[in-house]
Amino acid sequence: MRTHIVSGWLLGLGVLGFALPSWAASLEVPWADKEHRFGVEAEYAHLFGRDLKAPTGETDELTRGDASHAVFSFSFEDWLVPYGKIGAVDLKERMTNTNIVGLGRRNIDLKYDWGISWGGGVAGSARPISDQPWVVGYDIQYLRSEHDLNRVVHSGVVATARSGKLGFQEWHGGAWVGWTFDLPTMVNVQPKGLVYVGGRYSDVKAKLKSLQYTVSDPSAGLGIVSVTGNSNANDKVGLIIGARLGGGPYSVRLEGRLIDETAATAEVSYRF
Repeated sequence: MRTHIVSGWLLGLGVLGFALPSWAASLEVPWADKEHRFGVEAEYAHLFGRDLKAPTGETDELTRGDASHAVFSFSFEDWLVPYGKIGAVDLKERMTNTNIVGLGRRNIDLKYDWGISWGGGVAGSARPISDQPWVVGYDIQYLRSEHDLNRVVHSGVVATARSGKLGFQEWHGGAWVGWTFDLPTMVNVQPKGLVYVGGRYSDVKAKLKSLQYTVSDPSAGLGIVSVTGNSNANDKVGLIIGARLGGGPYSVRLEGRLIDETAATAEVSYRF
């Protein structure tokens, strides 16, 4: 039985986030006020794709990611809202044209188990001119997770004897500008809306921890493939667009992320 090693920096990644994440993480846009300082949010993010950096010639891509988080926050002021996140993330990755010693170039699809994700950050917003409807905001966030290898398809062949883990971490800094407006009054509640657009810098780092599997390769028979190395995201600057609607302590938010990744987030929140 032969042992083959994947050369170069290769990434098995977990929104980030928003997300990578991760699956890059979604931008945190708090719905804060002095009457409701504590916040609880349920957030779901779906990653449609993100390119990864592989400087030795391979093409590496996150092809799918799902992330669910609970977010807990406290509003000291509108401009200062620290928060924590805890949840779970799963990921799929494709390595194309990957150089394997003794085998040459191969295509590899990897699926990782759901892993616990945790992190936090600080966000906030302010009105540059108090009587105007537009606001500006920021978010600084860090997330990390760890995942077991679940499934490998090596050049169309399902691998066996899979083992190893993927460690992932991401931080981002983002800023946005938004426009607030009132919606028709309902049941003595004045609903409000916010639409926003912004950008962020998102840095992803991942480490493959003793990733190994056995495969029957058409050109080399039965062999053990070991995947090693660290990597990060290919594109680190992205565009964010979103909207939040709320009445009283309740609100909902939708967000899309482009350029650095293609991803979307849906969120419901309650402040008390």
